[in-house]
Amino acid sequence: MRLVLMIATLFTLPAALLAAPSAPPDTVLVADLIVLGDAVGGADPADVTLSADALTAVAPWNAGDLEALLPATTINVNSRGESLLMVRGAPERHVTVSLDGIPLTVPWDERADLSLVPLDGVTSLQAVRGASSLLHGPNGVAGSLDLRTSGSAPRAAVSFLSADGGDFAARATLRSHRGDWQWLAATSFRKRDALILPDEIDAPFHQSDPDKRTNTDLRQVSALLRGVHELDHGGRLSVLLLASDAERGIAPETHFGDGARLWRLPLVRRGLAGVRYESPVGPDWSLDAAAALDMFAQDIRPYTTDAYDDPELVADDELEQGRDLTGHLRLGMRRNLAGLSHLNLLIQGRTSRHRERLIVDGPSTHYSQLLTSSVAELNIIPDAPWTLRLGVGIDAAATPSSGHNPRHDAMTSPSLLTRFTHDVGSAAQIHIAASRRSRFPALRELYSGALGRFVPNPELDPEHQTLLEAGFASRGMGWEASLTTFAARLDDGIEKSSLESGQFMRVNRWRIHTRGIELVVSRRLTNSLTIGVHHSLLHARVDDGADTSQRPAEDRPSYQGSMLAEWRTPAGWHLSLVGSWLGRRTSADVTDTVDGMMDLDSEAWWDAWLGKSFKRGVGGELEVRIGVRNIGDAVIWEQAGLPGAGRTITGNIQLSLF
Repeated sequence: MRLVLMIATLFTLPAALLAAPSAPPDTVLVADLIVLGDAVGGADPADVTLSADALTAVAPWNAGDLEALLPATTINVNSRGESLLMVRGAPERHVTVSLDGIPLTVPWDERADLSLVPLDGVTSLQAVRGASSLLHGPNGVAGSLDLRTSGSAPRAAVSFLSADGGDFAARATLRSHRGDWQWLAATSFRKRDALILPDEIDAPFHQSDPDKRTNTDLRQVSALLRGVHELDHGGRLSVLLLASDAERGIAPETHFGDGARLWRLPLVRRGLAGVRYESPVGPDWSLDAAAALDMFAQDIRPYTTDAYDDPELVADDELEQGRDLTGHLRLGMRRNLAGLSHLNLLIQGRTSRHRERLIVDGPSTHYSQLLTSSVAELNIIPDAPWTLRLGVGIDAAATPSSGHNPRHDAMTSPSLLTRFTHDVGSAAQIHIAASRRSRFPALRELYSGALGRFVPNPELDPEHQTLLEAGFASRGMGWEASLTTFAARLDDGIEKSSLESGQFMRVNRWRIHTRGIELVVSRRLTNSLTIGVHHSLLHARVDDGADTSQRPAEDRPSYQGSMLAEWRTPAGWHLSLVGSWLGRRTSADVTDTVDGMMDLDSEAWWDAWLGKSFKRGVGGELEVRIGVRNIGDAVIWEQAGLPGAGRTITGNIQLSLF
């Protein structure tokens, strides 16, 4: 009933948000192969689009299950239980996440919890690493992820998930036509008692059950409605509504004694409403305008014991309540020039207001932030086998309301991009790119104490990244390969610093240097069997400028990668085997008295799925699948004191009616 009321409330909101006038997709992963895109876009192996077939390879239920499909990408769980996207080892706040162009990052924290983003109605995604365009929005200095619900074929389907740990989920999807509108409606429910714990886990504190991870239960219900109307003059109007309501536990850090944070999230609620209008304007211009309204609410309740059985809250008890209201506006214009060349002009802005209460029935503190970006990007595409993309822009941020803290001065920063591509014959291409982007600190980084764990630092400055890339991609009969090298310098990079008080403070480092190389190879061995591998080497070091010594950057692995083997037969059998690996890295640890860091060893783990599809009438299909995640029951450390799930057996059933 509560979700029904949320959806009804959304329908009463004024028209709202977004979807970006995005750059043309450059590289497409169809089924399992990376396919170079149209040279008009300037093919780039760092731009990947996953189709519906590719998504089914790892049977994902929410966006947090997508890690193995995305090169140079990890999805890390932090101390608040959030699944966060990290690209090329960069922090999660360097990556933007959106749904049909609508930002899913919460402005207060400038990050999105992928474990609470169900893939309801999602048919494909575009993942971008590095800087292929300035049109993906501000703050995305490392990359972006856009989940997409596009598709017009009528479809009705229901699916179910069951897994160890009392995990059960159900989803219903309906796509249909009503008059001049194409409609998509989807809803899902999930309930989990706990994540499974590896047998060999060493957890001296806050882990009484040897089989189930303490305080990792989840309950979530969500719904999505999307409508697309094709206009007579060649334009398009689209509307999207999303509602989600969840509650969840947050696993305690196992290496802490009395200093561990014992938390639960009794409320995580979100409502999104967005509208987008696309239309040609004369023979050479086209318009892409969008707006959105985002309502987000989250409560964090602390507990005194790891039994999580404290009495009901009363007045003056500690409870962090956050309420966010965010508006997005975006206006893009495209001008077709001679040949296939074109010019993109983009103006976008975000205004967000956060209300925080730290005790029950206590006073509220108000914070706000304005974020704007203006970009001009020119694509020069002559008849010769090369293209040139030139981009320039200005980003700005301000904090009109800062609670009881001093306001942060308004911040501005230029954004620059130069990208050259050259076709080598008919089946290969090289690209070279240079960019400078900035990331402004989130309100939470500036002003929040996170229930006593952090010391606020309202003096944080923006991060400024200079990135150089060069890559080569080629393909032949049944195979494709790409190699990309990159070097980034992050001036004033923000990291956690451990204090003698046992707390953290976010501080600006002088510089963080990152160098890396990515290899992606895919080979179709037979009509039924395909193997793909991606591997990245990373070298990230913090330079504080005090001397010549450098130390590893926080949470950035020395290498990362995965292997996917898929076997599909005409009879409907489907077998997927996925291997993932992660190199050594360091994680912030306030219990360490030497340098406040903990070394985490390299890790590797395997997942597998076996399924069978059965045709049922015209357009109908039943698919049954069983899978095992973390087959070897490996101990996978997300961060210091945060082990990942152990061996977990899952079952999936999907019934498509048409």
